[in-house]
Amino acid sequence: MLNKYLIASISVVHVLLLVFVFDAVFPTFNLIPDELIGAALDFAELVFYQSMPQVFLFLLIVFSANLFVFVGGYSLCPKHRVGGTLTYLFSFIVDLILILVWLVFFFLAIVFSKEIALQLKFILATAYIFLSMKPLLFLFGKTVDTLFFFIDVFKERKEYGKLGYSIEKNGRLTFVRIDASKSAISSKGYHSILGGAPTLLIEQALLDIRKKGPISMFLRNAMAIFFLDFFAQNTAWPRARSFFFRKLTGAKIGRGCFIGQGVTFDPVLPDIIELDEDCGIGNGSTILTHSYIGFGRMTFMFGPVKICRGVRVGARCMILPGVTIGEGAFIAAGSVVVDDVPPQAFAAGAPAKIRERRIE
Repeated sequence: MLNKYLIASISVVHVLLLVFVFDAVFPTFNLIPDELIGAALDFAELVFYQSMPQVFLFLLIVFSANLFVFVGGYSLCPKHRVGGTLTYLFSFIVDLILILVWLVFFFLAIVFSKEIALQLKFILATAYIFLSMKPLLFLFGKTVDTLFFFIDVFKERKEYGKLGYSIEKNGRLTFVRIDASKSAISSKGYHSILGGAPTLLIEQALLDIRKKGPISMFLRNAMAIFFLDFFAQNTAWPRARSFFFRKLTGAKIGRGCFIGQGVTFDPVLPDIIELDEDCGIGNGSTILTHSYIGFGRMTFMFGPVKICRGVRVGARCMILPGVTIGEGAFIAAGSVVVDDVPPQAFAAGAPAKIRERRIE
């Protein structure tokens, strides 16, 4: 159904654009009367340019009022996980749409203003498109992202109360096993743990176990990933990049650590990553602290990662949850580290194996 509406909308816009261009090239046909064009431009200027202050004030008032709804819903989550989540998600979607509307509205105000000279209008519109394209795409993507999560939570809102969880520990790893025997989601596919109700239960379980951290993993991840992409991935100086990783992920990062371009910290639990002083993480490496797969279809596993002082991790490596890399160890590029690495060792391969002792 959505594809039909999309195709119909594109077709209408295409036909109108064709008629407009044809009328501009061959004015003798007079497909669009001049008075009609003038009336349309006057109306567009009234709506988008002259009324811009009032529209901005209205959007600001709605946005500000909606923030109280957002805070209330988010604060409600620990005691009423489903209701609080649906409330803050709905508020978040509204805020994103309001910002999108304002960005588009401001662009149309530039286009239809009669007080701005044509040459200046072209320069301003071009600059605005260039500067706002990435924020617009981010806002649109995040709106769709949040909307899908909202729909999944709403569909499974009655299943949340039918789920339970148990905790198992194995060394540095913690397993959250969800009991879905009383719920309809147990009949779904292998990845049913990624549904709305199980995700909310995992959020609640992590809050109960750790007694700290974000109330909502989804919300924290949504914002942290964007800002990390925007700041950390585009900074050239290593100390600046470490600063952004430390502030935006909550990871413990010691002095003198080098974090290469394109390094990815676990998106769910980055705050249990610890890098001691003088570590080096090569470009494109990934440090994971959680997993949804490999331990049962309704099991969430997590464990801290510790990289000790003086460790060097080559480019394109992957470090899995619960791993400790000992002081002064060296991990070859492209390795997958699944077990602890002793101090001063050299490890390589997938999975990484100890190849030889380093020579100091």
